[in-house]
Amino acid sequence: LEMWVFADIHKKLYDPIVLDWNQSVGQNGAHLEDGIDKKPVNLTMLGQPALLRRMLAGFFGGLPTADLIEVERTMAGQLFAGPVEAVGFVDLTDRLKEEGLYDAVPAASRSPWTTRGRTFGLPHDVHPVLLGVRMDLALDAGISRDEVRGIENWDDLRRVLGPLMADADG
Repeated sequence: LEMWVFADIHKKLYDPIVLDWNQSVGQNGAHLEDGIDKKPVNLTMLGQPALLRRMLAGFFGGLPTADLIEVERTMAGQLFAGPVEAVGFVDLTDRLKEEGLYDAVPAASRSPWTTRGRTFGLPHDVHPVLLGVRMDLALDAGISRDEVRGIENWDDLRRVLGPLMADADG
């Protein structure tokens, strides 16, 4: 299997995983009892311009491409041009829904890989948002640690931390 990535840091992340995988399946791959063939992976890092040119040549010119391609989100517009049925990636929408992943990945994180209601990829990562609360100020305002720990949404945040949100300057 061919896998292309566009960043050295991603290649470094995948290198040990690919090495372990390739050792587990052997040089010629493995056929498992469940009927799935597992093949070794050849991981290649390409600069973004080369990656984009190779993808477009493959998609529009019928040339070979990788089985798995990690794409920079800024390329999506060029890759999703034309009719949906002409997009060079596999439409993952139905499979993601069947496996419960569609709703597990936030819509905003799927959006670069979605066009006209169809999802053709998933983000490399989904960055969590962190909100820090200065407990000394919360405690001084009469807000307990348990109340802060119970914040699960924006409504809770406004309700619990409301005493800290005073309009001091009119």
